[in-house]
Amino acid sequence: MKKLIVFISFIAALWSVAEGFGSLKARSPGTNQEFVPLWLKLMDAKVVINDQIAITTIDQTFKNTSSQRKEGIYEFSLPDKAMIVELALWINGIRCVAKAVEQTTAQSQYDNSVRKTVDPALLKKTGDNTYQINIFPIEANGDSLSERRIDFTYVMALKKQNDTLQFPFQLKTTELSDSAPQRTSLTIQATLNDTITNISAPGFLPQEVGITQSSKNSFQAIYGNENAYCNKDMLLDIVVPQKSISMDAFSYNPRIDTTMYFDSTGDPGYFIVRVNTPMPTNTGVQKSRNLVIIMDASFSMTGSKFTQIKKAIASAMNMLNPVDYFNIISFGTKYTMFDSRLNAATEANSNASINFLNTVNPKGITNPIDALVKAFSTQWNSDSIRAVLFMTDGYPTWPVRRSTSSLIDTITAHNTGNARLYSIGIGSSVDEQFLSLLSQRNTGFSVIVQPEDTIFAQLGSIVQQMLFPLFSNISIDFGPLQVSEIYPSFPQILLAGQQLNVYGRYGNACTTNIIFSAQTGNKTILDTSAFEFPIANGNNHAVPQLWAAAKINDLLDKTKLQGEISSMVQQVTMLGLRYHIVTPYTSLLVLASTQTNNTPILDNMNKQIIDKVSFSLVYNPRASKIRIDYSVPLTGSIKIVSLKVYNLQGKLIKTIIQNKTAGGHFVAFWNESTESGSFVVPGYFIVVLDVDNQRLVNSLRILR
Repeated sequence: MKKLIVFISFIAALWSVAEGFGSLKARSPGTNQEFVPLWLKLMDAKVVINDQIAITTIDQTFKNTSSQRKEGIYEFSLPDKAMIVELALWINGIRCVAKAVEQTTAQSQYDNSVRKTVDPALLKKTGDNTYQINIFPIEANGDSLSERRIDFTYVMALKKQNDTLQFPFQLKTTELSDSAPQRTSLTIQATLNDTITNISAPGFLPQEVGITQSSKNSFQAIYGNENAYCNKDMLLDIVVPQKSISMDAFSYNPRIDTTMYFDSTGDPGYFIVRVNTPMPTNTGVQKSRNLVIIMDASFSMTGSKFTQIKKAIASAMNMLNPVDYFNIISFGTKYTMFDSRLNAATEANSNASINFLNTVNPKGITNPIDALVKAFSTQWNSDSIRAVLFMTDGYPTWPVRRSTSSLIDTITAHNTGNARLYSIGIGSSVDEQFLSLLSQRNTGFSVIVQPEDTIFAQLGSIVQQMLFPLFSNISIDFGPLQVSEIYPSFPQILLAGQQLNVYGRYGNACTTNIIFSAQTGNKTILDTSAFEFPIANGNNHAVPQLWAAAKINDLLDKTKLQGEISSMVQQVTMLGLRYHIVTPYTSLLVLASTQTNNTPILDNMNKQIIDKVSFSLVYNPRASKIRIDYSVPLTGSIKIVSLKVYNLQGKLIKTIIQNKTAGGHFVAFWNESTESGSFVVPGYFIVVLDVDNQRLVNSLRILR
């Protein structure tokens, strides 16, 4: 039996950085001129959600309305754990797809192309969830190249929270440019395995977002606007009720007929096992809950977010039971406590805490260290569930000259009561690394919430989950399935109502019982589901890249703790290049001087460059099969491939291959049979390979 202890990362963030579609600006290349805004003329987005895997393609046209040539710089953010897998620049009506290149090489080649005034585009990662696309040239107004078109695609696994799947999309365009877009559109087509009971887009009127549910598990949502700004982001809520713990699985298995560009036939398969938990309830809560809330009251908190945090804390007080205990600490330059000790969550004490909150106003600098130390030094009640909820919108500015690791060591040393730390970062100025590492060291999680107008709702949901039972000591037994490289791998917890995605690779085809076990309170939870690997519903082509992204995230988390160890950097780089993923060390690059309709990729069977569609025949009269080798370049999109045999009169004899692929080197065999199963007579035949709109033809003579 293969048994693996699985550790979970819980991330409930909708946005990790600035709301809206980011910033769109330009300046003359090679200068330090002040940036000027570009006009986002057209923005069309298409989303396909297959079960809980969303593939989003954003197609944008920018316009330079100035009288000078510009280099465009587009900075934007994506939802947490989303990964960009494709960038395309349109040049003279031709869609040129980027290739994955090591980051420093990509930057050098881009800069060199700018100097030569050759059309390049570069997409690179600038933060955990932030990206930048550089486009050159965007010519002066009046030139045909004063409008430039790009499109990019990203993939993400949707997270379920309290029976609700959430799909976030940055639709806000009000701050992008001086002029409103001529057209903004968003189309979402979704098919789920679960029954959908409700679909909504909070904040949008029914006439703004048209939602049509075509069956119990599929729907379409459409948003459109012309010559107008959109002043808000979208969060699509898809309600799929969960009454008990359940599991489902997806797989991808490299085979001759389905091998992708990053794999060879015979390589280990990929899988996702997903554990769904029901919404939290009070049932089974046996222990007293001890909660200390730390709120940032520094001057940077001034505004509506501070009001919403107060409302969220007041709401949390109403969720506590009389057997629970709490305290509140606010901090700026110094900290202030509601009380010197924990208080029973009686109605009188809850009302007193709200009065305390009303006396707190933002002032001073951000010094959370003393407040955290004080919280961890709390005299906890024995046999209690212990939690510290830490909310901040910035990074520690005091004490100065202290490294992140030193601060974390100082704080964690005082956590002798083994309380869990739940860190909630608010806005775009948060030190995400500090919050993430601090929470991990104290067996909790960190969350970044944005935009400001949803803080209250998000905090309320997080607090609600935190106060209910959690799953710990989690393990998954895969039975006879030979599993390896399971991610994520760092220690965390799973809250009731949350979902666990486990990514891995497997080496054998078999039917297995997968057993999920966990501890909640004094109870042991077990759930068993039977699966046949490969999963019978067919290969899911997004699974390998989702696995690669999970491994990359795991390696990057380790570099935050251990520093940039060369072996880890090398692994991240190789994964980015192989799976066509943007990382801190790999970028996507378009160069017009070398770009064609087909991007060269690595042939995983013979490690040579494939730069065009090709195929060859190997015929041995003594053999029972004819071998056909064919190659399809990576263009970043799925292509329809067919391989057929005709006689000299043009009659179809046999369809050997009819499927979809993202590219690679493939091997197919024909046993000289017809569609009906009989065998052909000796003679001449035509073998035709069609890849989208390209066709290659070979002739074949069969001898007996």
